Amino acid sequence: MLDLLQRLQPAEPLFCVDEMLLDQRARVVLATFDGDICHDLLVNPHPRILASLAQAGIRRFAISGPADLARLDQLAEPIIPLLRQPINSRHDLQVMARRGVRVFAIDHLDGLAKLHDEVGFDELEVEIMVPASLIRQPCEASDRLHDQAVGAMLRASRAYGFSTSIAICPGVSSGSDIAAALAYGRSLAQRSGIALTAINLGSAEIRPGGETIEQLCTAASAHAARLGLATTRLRLDTSRAVVDSSCSVVVQVLLRKPDAIYLNDGRFGWLHSLDRRLRRDGPAPRLRRLNGTPSGATRSFHVFGPTCDSWDAFETAMELPADVREGDWIEIAAMGADTLPWACAFNGLHPDLCAVIAPRAETGRTSHAAVPITHLPSSTASAQP
Repeated sequence: MLDLLQRLQPAEPLFCVDEMLLDQRARVVLATFDGDICHDLLVNPHPRILASLAQAGIRRFAISGPADLARLDQLAEPIIPLLRQPINSRHDLQVMARRGVRVFAIDHLDGLAKLHDEVGFDELEVEIMVPASLIRQPCEASDRLHDQAVGAMLRASRAYGFSTSIAICPGVSSGSDIAAALAYGRSLAQRSGIALTAINLGSAEIRPGGETIEQLCTAASAHAARLGLATTRLRLDTSRAVVDSSCSVVVQVLLRKPDAIYLNDGRFGWLHSLDRRLRRDGPAPRLRRLNGTPSGATRSFHVFGPTCDSWDAFETAMELPADVREGDWIEIAAMGADTLPWACAFNGLHPDLCAVIAPRAETGRTSHAAVPITHLPSSTASAQP
């Protein structure tokens, strides 16, 4: 990282993507999951991230609306978009259907009727959203109502001629979650007499000390075989598990006070979820000093972003060398998820420099070179890369 900083001499935060690690992570989940691996653009929409995942073999990308399709248009590989957002205007439904979207998320009978009214052909697949609480202990009154609503949407979907699937929301974090989701799907199909096209297990959330993404993928295949779901397609969103560890954010210290540091990025940029990251297991933030050696002694510092807003402060302290000073850089690992989409131009600050770390073309070896590229991460920016 020091070599990268010395060569680029950046004047703003850096978002770093390790394309080799990203490719490896994607290929691992593709090899261990017997079904469709999905990436959600809401987690990370960067063009280089999407291109790397597509090149590794991921073909299904979850989108939130028509603007995301422009990003997918840039990919050379054939892509299958899935609409993850159940609340849409009639105009957007028409646009997405014309653009080739064939899988739509649904969470209400009225949304299903709207989809039928505006699109109206039977080549569509709907993913009926099922709350994760429902798959575990459907004993509360609210759970019974949810179960009845899911059944009603299932029957209405069949009446409209759509292929019907379910999607667990927000997702699964353990083998027991997966077993419960698949068992619920089988029970639902048996009770309704309607065969499910697919069971989307939702987002694979990796908990500290919990099962790895590889273990979750293997568990899904094993439980599906045990429950006799060979004809039901499985789907799993591995966005966070694959992308998070492949990316880091590097920020610079603008000001040091006795017990606080002010960085050139904060809550209105890529560090929106820094508190959550600092509370997780994983590599601690590392100080990178271009001139000199940091102190071996450490202490905790309160962390603030660069804006004038009182919200631009973090609850979790950061442990750093005691002599941290203006101009030092701090590398924060595992920041690939829920970072780029949150950045905005509040106070005129808008980080947009990405360093792509990739194997050198001339050698093909594991040595790396960094290439600065720009990106418009704001959800209000143009969808063009």
